[in-house]
Amino acid sequence: MRYFLILFFLASSFQLEAKFEVNDNMKNAYSYIINLDIENAKNLLSKERQINPNNGIVDLYENYIDFLHLLTSGEDEVLFQELNKNKLKRIRNIKRNDNISPYYLYSQAEIHLQWAFTRIKFGEYVTGAYEIQKAYFLLKKNERIFPNFYLNNKNLAVLYALIGSIPKQYQWLTGLIGMEGDIHKGLSELNNFFYLTQTDPEYEQYNIETILLLSFLQMNISNENKDYEELLSTIHDKYKTNKLLKLCAARLAHKLGDNKLSLQILNHIPPEDKTLPIYYFDYLLGMSELYNLNYEIASRYFKRFLQNSRGRKHYIKSSYHKLALISFLLGNDQSMSHYFNLILLNGDIFIDEDKKAQLDAERKKIYHQSLLKSQLLYDGGYYKQSLLELEKSSKSLFNQNDISEYWYRKGRIAQRMHEPPSKIIEYFSQSYNKGQGLKAYFPPMSSLQIGYEYEKLGNISKARAFYKKCLLFSNFDYERGIHQKAKVALTRLNR
Repeated sequence: MRYFLILFFLASSFQLEAKFEVNDNMKNAYSYIINLDIENAKNLLSKERQINPNNGIVDLYENYIDFLHLLTSGEDEVLFQELNKNKLKRIRNIKRNDNISPYYLYSQAEIHLQWAFTRIKFGEYVTGAYEIQKAYFLLKKNERIFPNFYLNNKNLAVLYALIGSIPKQYQWLTGLIGMEGDIHKGLSELNNFFYLTQTDPEYEQYNIETILLLSFLQMNISNENKDYEELLSTIHDKYKTNKLLKLCAARLAHKLGDNKLSLQILNHIPPEDKTLPIYYFDYLLGMSELYNLNYEIASRYFKRFLQNSRGRKHYIKSSYHKLALISFLLGNDQSMSHYFNLILLNGDIFIDEDKKAQLDAERKKIYHQSLLKSQLLYDGGYYKQSLLELEKSSKSLFNQNDISEYWYRKGRIAQRMHEPPSKIIEYFSQSYNKGQGLKAYFPPMSSLQIGYEYEKLGNISKARAFYKKCLLFSNFDYERGIHQKAKVALTRLNR
């Protein structure tokens, strides 16, 4: 009996000491983490570990550091395998912690969610979907027990976004638990949580993270400039002290067709920067300079990205593809052929940009110079110049693909120059009709844009019909992203 009492006392003492404490140390550590200042974050976490060894928040934030390392380092398989070993240890530590805290289930779910995103990034879709399932169950349970613990809402919204990242052949795994979800509901919940970060001191520290999540969601599902403008206004000049916000701000500026602002954001270098490097900025700078038709400067950025991304899988094919395009525009066919060969030998084909690069290299695609320049100028927001370049091509369109592309680009420019909806629909209809049977993205994308135009006019039946027509196309460039937008639009109309 005496030994039983001793053991009971020791266990009870451990339970009392093991807790989740979001104290000043933890708040400051989190602030450093979200700013990618990993050295200072680790120092604070180490200090907390010494003072309060059973604080479960330390395990959560150490996992956050591993997650951001993997997110910013490219697809480093060695680092992935090394950091993967830490996950189970942290989950075990948390399970031994205070099980009546709202952070008990939340912390486990957050770790599973971070690893789900990481595994999908590294192509481990089945395991990633399994991590999503576990995170979902934990969050829904925590939501039932602690309905006023609003961190649950933040992560549930992220789950809906992650589902869209899983290839079709693995979506049955998430479907088993009814996770088709409503991405608009998730976005609404995230907006509500964002309001809390502005008004409630308890959630204030999550303001930047929520802006990042909102930007990610809006850029993937929204077609409205006002949404991008609001987010960019919210970020304002915070990007000057946070690299992740800098990434979002640059992409939002691009979505708004403001290449000048995008370049301004990307070129800002904070003094004495000791944060984790993001080499993807070089890729974005290369793209922005390419939109300006600054071929030599763009080439330097793409080459620097490739040099700093050894072992990386994503955007490698796309970078070589852009170098091939530059070679073509400079009239160097031998160099273009060289880069096409490098596309076939390097990188992965998970993201749409890399898939497009792979297909063009396999086809050894020959471009129409004026159409290509028009596209680049349009992507940079230079709509008048894009239209002038487009009209140069009008008398030299000799195949079905070029004709469909011509009308598609005319429709896109007309949208940006606020021409009447009837004209815009006419242009996209020409692209849609001329492009039947092609594997190019112009016909399905034209169908999607016609749907948007009819939706704006309030003609819901026609909008719905064209969104459905978009989904009938398959095996074309950028298929996943275009289909996702059509599905989101149909969900919106069916609400």
